[in-house]
Amino acid sequence: GEKEFGRWLGKLKKTNHLNSVLSASDSVLQHLLAIKITLEESENIRFGRQIKLNPQYYKDVEDKQQVRIYEENKFIGIAELNTGLLAKEGIILLQPKRLFC
Repeated sequence: GEKEFGRWLGKLKKTNHLNSVLSASDSVLQHLLAIKITLEESENIRFGRQIKLNPQYYKDVEDKQQVRIYEENKFIGIAELNTGLLAKEGIILLQPKRLFC
């Protein structure tokens, strides 16, 4: 039960093996494209605002494609690329969907 789990968790903490049984939060999302954003951009993302991406770096993306987003090297969530009608103008928007920060 709970006591056994608590003892097991305590042993893992004492022996520093806790990381061996925990996975990074983005480990199951490796199939998604990773996009790094700046601190300033991440502030907009955290407030649910779209940000513009430089289209020269994202030529082979699809509308509504889900991506992983990173502030520097820290995983902060999942977003969606919006190209739609703006693709003709060379604009790609990044819309946050699920944040973990």
